[in-house]
Amino acid sequence: MSFSMTHCIRLLLLGGALFCGSQPSSAQGALKVFDFSPKPVAGEVWHRDFQAKHLLGLDSLVRQEGDLPPQRIQIRTRLSADNRLRYVDRLAEVEGGRIHRFQREIKESQVVANQDHLQEGAPPNEVALKGGIESLHMVYTWAPAEGQYGRYYEGVEARESWLASLPADLPCEVLLPPGPVALNQTWTIDPMLLRGVLAPGGAPRYQMKKGTDRVLTRTLQMGVAGSLFHGIRGQASGKVTARFVAVRDGVAQVAVTVEDVRYLADITDFSRDNRLKREEQVGIDSTTGKQLVELTGAGTLFWDLDAGRMNSFRFGGREVFRTEIQVTGMGGTYVETVQLSGRLEVVFSNTLGASSASDSSK
Repeated sequence: MSFSMTHCIRLLLLGGALFCGSQPSSAQGALKVFDFSPKPVAGEVWHRDFQAKHLLGLDSLVRQEGDLPPQRIQIRTRLSADNRLRYVDRLAEVEGGRIHRFQREIKESQVVANQDHLQEGAPPNEVALKGGIESLHMVYTWAPAEGQYGRYYEGVEARESWLASLPADLPCEVLLPPGPVALNQTWTIDPMLLRGVLAPGGAPRYQMKKGTDRVLTRTLQMGVAGSLFHGIRGQASGKVTARFVAVRDGVAQVAVTVEDVRYLADITDFSRDNRLKREEQVGIDSTTGKQLVELTGAGTLFWDLDAGRMNSFRFGGREVFRTEIQVTGMGGTYVETVQLSGRLEVVFSNTLGASSASDSSK
């Protein structure tokens, strides 16, 4: 073997040894992972502020009687609504990273909606509806055997069906990964869990006021431009994913993507229970009812890794509401299908307040 060839082989072997020696060990080369675990602290007081804005337009209104061709009713309508919920959580007992007892006070719960028929001379129809639970207090106590929170409501006017539907989870906890994750790691989320971040106000039963348009109120109560708690139910399909995209100063940024998520629910009982008086008087009834809600959009969660809590969550996207009801009465049966679609904007914030001791002394 010539000197030059031997020299080259030695250089290759030496270079390989140097290259191998420069590689990090398995411990050094492991990706850094981050723990998203919540870290509640007894005595803390948290102010939660939620707002959802809907801007919808009427896509179609179709009525079909028997075997006759569908009749498209020409109406131009725009429906906008601003849903607000403000509440305070006071953490009383925490064990092993889990809140065992906390008190919740509702500061504000209402929806302000405006319906404009976009016709010359037609006045806009505006309603402002409250839930009647402002200033009420609830106490949540963890029941290990049941794996959920027991709830006690203070106040004679407490609407238990609504209050019972208020999520007991920490804000945006449902969006967290199942364990520690590295940057750019992705995980999936059950579409039904979007209730916790898009409808933390639960299933409100708005208080009716004299002179209020009851058709518009019923529309909001159904979840159309109202609480999406009513829309996020039934059979779910589609995909919700989250990706850990960045971390800065101990705050993680998570991108949430909602892709063609659909919820199909039976609303027959709702339709019957919410008939207008004039409909009852003429014998109009709903024999069947279905509601399809579609959501597509993107959100951003900012999560404080050191404190183990949400800072804020924002979501923007498109929503579609399609309702099909078979109506019997007035001497016949017909099917009415209504579809509205438009923009949804959600902002959910979380702010640390005064401690329980100083707060209670005010």
